[in-house]
Amino acid sequence: MEKNIGFNDKYKFGIEIEFANDEKILDEIYYDSLKYFIPIKFQINHKLYLNFFNRWILDHDLSVSKNINGKYYGGEVSSRILTDDIESWKELKKICKLLKSNNSYIDTHCGGHINIDISSYLNNPKFFEVLYKTIIVYEDEISKFYMGDMYKIRDSKEKYAKSMKDRLFNNINKVNFYNKDFIENIRENSLSFRIEDGINFFKLYKSSLMEIRYPNSSLNPNIIQNNINFSLSLISAIGEDKIDLDFLNYLIKAAKKNKEIFYNDFNNYFEKNKKFDYLINQISLNENSKNNFNSQYQKVLKKTSY
Repeated sequence: MEKNIGFNDKYKFGIEIEFANDEKILDEIYYDSLKYFIPIKFQINHKLYLNFFNRWILDHDLSVSKNINGKYYGGEVSSRILTDDIESWKELKKICKLLKSNNSYIDTHCGGHINIDISSYLNNPKFFEVLYKTIIVYEDEISKFYMGDMYKIRDSKEKYAKSMKDRLFNNINKVNFYNKDFIENIRENSLSFRIEDGINFFKLYKSSLMEIRYPNSSLNPNIIQNNINFSLSLISAIGEDKIDLDFLNYLIKAAKKNKEIFYNDFNNYFEKNKKFDYLINQISLNENSKNNFNSQYQKVLKKTSY
């Protein structure tokens, strides 16, 4: 778990781990954290203050916390700025251990958002075009992968991590990715990415962050690391032209001609049950990553009929 995944310092990223708890209030969890020597701060409503980039933050969360007599049960841990280094993974492992040791758990409302600095791609319209079209074709598979170890669709998914592919597909002929206004207005562009979507750019202007909201939360550091690895691999593959744009265009064009038959079953153009394999073959850094992605995906398929 504490090994680098292969990106080293190429990307900066952050994670948000939402958790439920019926026994320990946030104050107690914070005081217990001191013995783990984690750079962590307990700050209620931390998003109203200056951003904290050099430490983890323990806070309540509107979607999971219970406020009982002014005390919060359950909440969110937001990371400091992380990179793919040993220290980051050690801290993640300690955070998971801290939460589990205080009887925290993951329920059907808990998300595990991932934020990635994409400042190096902001002047690359092709990046946004390929991302847009990848979501149209592969969103179902990506969503399944991010179900991690809970094997359920979150109760709050359509409120906080909404499916996007239908809207993107319906609007694709209206979008000009190479018009500078598309990038400049991507946060407010109703034709593309919205704040409630599984992927959004609400933090793009302030922090150059792309937020991936699909993942279920987890207290398993291996699952979280795998989710991060998949996210970085996807972004890197798009930025480095490893995803076949011509094939995406071919599929989408065919779907436009026959939406009922084709769009609802892109699998017709892949070998049986090999659609996810096709995606991870394009994005994985190495065989180890590919095996980890596939293992998680297959576990989700076995545990759910989704």
